[in-house]
Amino acid sequence: MYPDWFAGWVEAEKVARALWFWAPLLVPGMFQTEAYARAILAADPERGEDPEELEALVQGRLERQQVLLRPRSPVLTVIVDEAVLHRGIGGPKVMHDQLVHLAEASERPRIYVHVVPSGVFKPFRSQQLSIALPSKNQALQLHRLLVSSG
Repeated sequence: MYPDWFAGWVEAEKVARALWFWAPLLVPGMFQTEAYARAILAADPERGEDPEELEALVQGRLERQQVLLRPRSPVLTVIVDEAVLHRGIGGPKVMHDQLVHLAEASERPRIYVHVVPSGVFKPFRSQQLSIALPSKNQALQLHRLLVSSG
């Protein structure tokens, strides 16, 4: 359901007290609608053609969002590049629904969504995710290159 490099991250999210996401290219998985997630995952050139595999990946992405429903959900801070809001993933209806979903999520307690205006920073080529674990002295960070520089 998850790539090997990401499975440990998903387990850490389940017990996190805080999550931070920097998203220069896409809406983070924690906030993706089913249709947006499906469009992203279907376009992945490393994924095979198996529709059952695609469905398992989409459901896995949606299941990660359950952490936000627990009684004491983590504080979640997301910083997205403005271009993410204009990128037409999955077509106009998918993107409209995704933007509404993101806006609604930002109104919930303990969720903070920030948009970096286009042109403020040079384009970043990686996403960054950080987790504060229950022990105050534990944290994880994950950096993943999203775009080849070659």
